[in-house]
Amino acid sequence: MFKDLKQSQILVVDDNSSNVEQLRQLLEFHGFSRVESTTDSRQVESLIKTFEPDILLLDLQMPYQDGFQILEMLNHKIEESDFLPVIVLTADISTEARERALKLGAMDFLTKPFDFTEVILRITNLLRTRYLHLQLHTYNDLLEEKVQERTAELKKAQDELIAQERMKAMGQMASGIAHDFNNSISTIMGYSEIFLTFPDKLDDRDELMKAFKIINKGCNDAASIVQRLRELYKHGQEEEGVAIADLAAAAKEIILMTKPKWKAQALAMGRNISIQKELEKVEVCISPSKVREILVNLVFNAVDAIQKTGTITLRSRSESSMGVIEIRDTGSGMSESVRQKCMEMFFSTKGSHGTGIGLGVVHAIVKKHRGSIKIESQEDSGTTLTLRFPLAKVNNEGNQGRSKEEGIFHSKFKSRILNILLVDDEKSNADILAELLSKDGHQVIRASNGRDAFVGFLSESIDLVITDLAMPHVNGAQLTRAIRQRDWNGPIIMITGFVDQIKSQSIQPEGISALLGKPVNYLELRETVSKFF
Repeated sequence: MFKDLKQSQILVVDDNSSNVEQLRQLLEFHGFSRVESTTDSRQVESLIKTFEPDILLLDLQMPYQDGFQILEMLNHKIEESDFLPVIVLTADISTEARERALKLGAMDFLTKPFDFTEVILRITNLLRTRYLHLQLHTYNDLLEEKVQERTAELKKAQDELIAQERMKAMGQMASGIAHDFNNSISTIMGYSEIFLTFPDKLDDRDELMKAFKIINKGCNDAASIVQRLRELYKHGQEEEGVAIADLAAAAKEIILMTKPKWKAQALAMGRNISIQKELEKVEVCISPSKVREILVNLVFNAVDAIQKTGTITLRSRSESSMGVIEIRDTGSGMSESVRQKCMEMFFSTKGSHGTGIGLGVVHAIVKKHRGSIKIESQEDSGTTLTLRFPLAKVNNEGNQGRSKEEGIFHSKFKSRILNILLVDDEKSNADILAELLSKDGHQVIRASNGRDAFVGFLSESIDLVITDLAMPHVNGAQLTRAIRQRDWNGPIIMITGFVDQIKSQSIQPEGISALLGKPVNYLELRETVSKFF
């Protein structure tokens, strides 16, 4: 360490050149080769920047700038962490001046005439203090960096565990969705195969209408299942803006999504679990995806708590300014000590079968959305979790929807006879839509791509354009732009299988009057058309 001290950079500032020379010779004699000096106090600031001294020997009584002014300058220019020690050189100093120098940052004093041994000892001691200070500061920086690295690693590991838990839940729900989808497809395939195998049944109008109603219901069920799958893949995503969730609607979705867990899988393990619901429409300030995430965790926990036979009950209601969702199970319950710890991250009573993050995630989401969670539980008496969120202020006026049981050809939605340009590269889709539109009396001009559609638009008198989005050569968005550039102000309805992506990313093509998803529900299409005519 002493060898390192010899490499220290020492700056001497004194208007008396003989003092400067005397100190320089003394320091060089003791092996300090990096010594800089000045007799002009005006040069000190620039020397501090260029020479970067490790210690400053400073006279107080000097022309231009005295030592006190230089000490004040150093207080503004030198960072506290840099720790530049200053030794004041003085022939005679009053107690008042000594106290002032100490307050301004001076750390020691050397009295003229100099005691050479004292000079070297005081300089050496302060240099050691400086290097220890810098070393400590470096260690602190390294420690802080290590803490940040470890914190980031811990956060990453925690996020990965949460993601794994979500993927596990998604996998269980997806398996149930696939099961339901196969059931819907089986209905459609079954009846179509009956008529293909026994074509004489086509002559029985009543039998045919019955089959078509069942097939239509199977198609609607399949479309609903696909929508559930889309909602599932939105799991955990944040909606932009002010998000509002209907607690009752979310609870109904989760009952369907978690059905494999509480029904099929439970039955396979010899457990009989039923779900009851007492749900009121309650809209609260939280995104639907977050409500689904919460309810999936709580329903799964409730299922795990029921060992043989039991019931899970979901209730929603409003209380004052809060919306309430309650999940109760008749399972094994919790001891008081477990109840107090159950929302701590990584706390689990399931051993290797649990991560202990489910309720921790739930608690974090609830807290973030200005909500509250209450857990009531007793061993062998079940558990009730009550969650409260601020009610949303929404306008409930408007359309209340129409039952699909009213039939897809309800007369209320019939419009005047229209010339419709129908654009879709999928022939089967176009055939069905063209047939349905024609049955309403409309004139349908068909095109299988955007290029042919634009030619048809220019050559015909068109009232309405219905177009697919994804098509070769010229897609629906490009076709829409081309039509709008002709200053045509008629309605353009776009039908696409990418509705969720378009709405979530706010990338709806410019010029579109309405956006509908696939598969097309003809009642919805007719209702949309009726808004424009």
